[in-house]
Amino acid sequence: MKNIYFVRHGQTDYNLKEIIQGASDIELNETGIKQAYQTKEKLKDIKFDKIYSSPLKRAKKTAEIIGEDRKITVEVDDRLKEISFGINEGNKYGTYDYYGFWNYNNPHLYSEAEDVRDFLKRVSNFLDSLKNIDAVNILLVAHGGVAKAVAAYFNGIPEDGQIDKLTKLENCEVLKFKLD
Repeated sequence: MKNIYFVRHGQTDYNLKEIIQGASDIELNETGIKQAYQTKEKLKDIKFDKIYSSPLKRAKKTAEIIGEDRKITVEVDDRLKEISFGINEGNKYGTYDYYGFWNYNNPHLYSEAEDVRDFLKRVSNFLDSLKNIDAVNILLVAHGGVAKAVAAYFNGIPEDGQIDKLTKLENCEVLKFKLD
């Protein structure tokens, strides 16, 4: 049995301004750095065997802060990268069909965006790979969309296909899952 701790990255200016980031590589802002240190303090008593991060700067910096006093290297894995919202990235939330985009049964596709079904397969592939590693406590630091994919992996896809309703994490919020 493995304990999977999932942390969404700290705040960015895009989060603050309610701008779609997706696969765009945006840095943490000052608040996001503080949030990462607060999460580090919250998780200080957990001995992590592995720390994995998305390659995007906001997640990687959050993971590095949480792991900085531990004798563990943060391992970057592209499968934890946020879903691409394609042409919607850089726009304000509400400028596209959010619920349609996240509908597994009938996703609304946008130019240059990643299909939600492909995205869930990518994240599931990563989670499946964790079954074969020698670790008990594993920290994953990634994104809000990745949190939805992780929740779908552990809880299943809702009958109506609405992946978005599985979870909505605030910046640096922590979820815990059990992996057999």
